[in-house]
Amino acid sequence: GGAAQFLQFLDAELIPFIDSSYRTNPTDRAITGHSFGGLFVLYTLLQRPDLFQRYCAGSPVPDYDDRLLFEFEQEFALRNSALPVSLAVVVGELEGPNAVSTKEFCSNLSARDYEDLNLTFLLMEGETHLSVIAPLIVKGWKAIYV
Repeated sequence: GGAAQFLQFLDAELIPFIDSSYRTNPTDRAITGHSFGGLFVLYTLLQRPDLFQRYCAGSPVPDYDDRLLFEFEQEFALRNSALPVSLAVVVGELEGPNAVSTKEFCSNLSARDYEDLNLTFLLMEGETHLSVIAPLIVKGWKAIYV
């Protein structure tokens, strides 16, 4: 709920404010989120892939709202053959169904063979929905920046 409005706020207000207040590189932006924040990262990837160049999603709950994210990806695939971004998706092995659906979502992305997509899927052994946050930051960021 509210993802479209929050994305609009980022695009129209927050990013321009940050760019006008600090030295930034608009051609090298990153977004990271965990849980519903990770879901928002993937939503942003599929709705406005040009807004960021690096995406890092942790435990993104792709089954949320009757697998709406899978529908968004299908619609994206119909309109696009390229996805020129670096994407890391990190999920804990002990997350049960969330780990399974996250892996399925990443497999779908990989199978599309999007041009210029650099996708890293990390299933973190022994990690839960909460304990995966540290590996998300360390290994996820390393995947999108190295």
